[in-house]
Amino acid sequence: MTNSLSASQWAWEFLRRNPKYRSDYSRLNTRGRQAIDQLFPLLQQTATDQEAAKWGLLAFEDPDIQARQALPFWAIGPTLEAEIVRTGDKPFLPMLRRAGTRANGLQLLGGAMVLTLERDNQSLQILLRDGRSFDETSNVILRLPVNLSLPAHIARGLNFCSLVADKQVKKIMARLA
Repeated sequence: MTNSLSASQWAWEFLRRNPKYRSDYSRLNTRGRQAIDQLFPLLQQTATDQEAAKWGLLAFEDPDIQARQALPFWAIGPTLEAEIVRTGDKPFLPMLRRAGTRANGLQLLGGAMVLTLERDNQSLQILLRDGRSFDETSNVILRLPVNLSLPAHIARGLNFCSLVADKQVKKIMARLA
């Protein structure tokens, strides 16, 4: 059962059991955070959520929620950056749905949005700097900075492709591997 958890889900299972995290969550009473009416689950970051940074999170997540149902937004680890564009024949959200990938978002206080993409035991976060303009017709372009982290960004880019690709693209990727 637990051997099919993603790395993100494993990390959450350890964090949610930490008594100090549970105490911070309870003390800061983040249970009142409301979801924004959107095309996918989208939460609004609060000022209180910024306290979650010491736990490696962008927002508190209820520690009573198990890994397979939790939606933690991690502040640590490689996060791909993407630009929102209005071009392309296949908008991003419908492409995710066809691939069976679940999207969850966190609207950050500064206007950016973090999207977590999940399917099976894969999980990936992308950052959209102008997240408030993201909608059903949007597409995204990944930005891979050329620096010492390039190999990690390329690996995350390949994970991104596997999460959003339909079966035909997966066959092409398999031939390239």
